[in-house]
Amino acid sequence: GRMKEANRNSKVPRFIMRIEIVQKRSIMYYQEQKSHAFLKIVVALPTIVASCR
Repeated sequence: GRMKEANRNSKVPRFIMRIEIVQKRSIMYYQEQKSHAFLKIVVALPTIVASCR
């Protein structure tokens, strides 16, 4: 819905380019030794980020 409306004039065939699972440390409640699994989502255009959240 919202992504299609916001990017109606865009010629991008896919909004989400890829999704990866990465091991990173969060900056929120930072703990030096612990890494956690996070989803890394790569989108086609920066304007799509807010709609994807």
